[in-house]
Amino acid sequence: MMEKVILGGLSERFFTHYNEITKEYSITAVAKSSSDKEGGIIGIKDCPVYSFRDIDVNGQERILIVSLSRIKSIIKELLALGIDHKRLIIWTPKRCLKESDYSLTINEDATVSAIINMDGKTVRFTLKEYSDFFIFEEIYLKNTYHFITNKDCILFDIGLNIGLASIFFASKDYVKKIYSFEPFKPSFDRAVANIALNDPVIKDKINVYNYGLSDVDRRGCYTYLEGNPGIMRTEGGSNPAKIVDDHAEEAELKEAGTELKKIIESDPNAEYVIKMDCEGAEYTIIPNLLKHDVLSHIRLIIMETHDEREDEIADLIAGQGFTVYSDRPSSHLTGKLIAVKNADIKEDDR
Repeated sequence: MMEKVILGGLSERFFTHYNEITKEYSITAVAKSSSDKEGGIIGIKDCPVYSFRDIDVNGQERILIVSLSRIKSIIKELLALGIDHKRLIIWTPKRCLKESDYSLTINEDATVSAIINMDGKTVRFTLKEYSDFFIFEEIYLKNTYHFITNKDCILFDIGLNIGLASIFFASKDYVKKIYSFEPFKPSFDRAVANIALNDPVIKDKINVYNYGLSDVDRRGCYTYLEGNPGIMRTEGGSNPAKIVDDHAEEAELKEAGTELKKIIESDPNAEYVIKMDCEGAEYTIIPNLLKHDVLSHIRLIIMETHDEREDEIADLIAGQGFTVYSDRPSSHLTGKLIAVKNADIKEDDR
């Protein structure tokens, strides 16, 4: 028998996944948040509609949260009304993980504890902001960064953010060590805390650095949105800020080629992989890696691209003996680039 739940807040996401959701849960009522627009409830017949304030605080029926973009505000609003956090449940699409493989538990402070069983290991982290949930779905439910290799490798995570990708890669037996770079201190601190939640077999692989990568060593002050740390920039499109600004963060950047070359020289025979999601900084980092001959040591690059300029770096990378796949939906400003080193390229051909 399906569990009966109250739908907490309306969203386009609910109607998109209506058939999938209603196979898992029986919606008995719709509780609209203060930010929900007025309008009819399409597709839910004989279902009472009321506001969050009308939810019985002492009731037992659980409240299903489907919205991704407003998940933080919905959780906070329900908790502020005295709803027990144990009654709140988050719905996510069942894609690359079965429901039994992971749990998302809402805490009293409106954060969400994630526990995921994958590849025979358990990984843990805390989600807090909207972009955290988006990144969680991209990495763990859509397998955006998943790759398989029969050779052990060392991975560079350029754009650590709050640590979700590094933790994901650390769960793979063939990823032996990870070097992760994050320029913004609030994101870096959250990454360190998330990594620390994991067992030594996961956390001991990850080496973190509180600086970003660029084409030169420098420091700068940038606008930092604590509520959306997944889109912070240090390159084109960033908003220079004054240090007195409440949302300003000073960040250190180091020359990418110099930093990665030092690591590679300590183990020159290893297989190296780059994951890069650095909100536009790829257009300064990739040319600098070419300058320092770093790409000759890289076997695989998995990258999110920005600003509709992916062809610039796709051509550069292909010229270094890679086969490049690049994709960006016409309605998106971000895309995906995957580059695999051609096995038959000889040193003399580079």
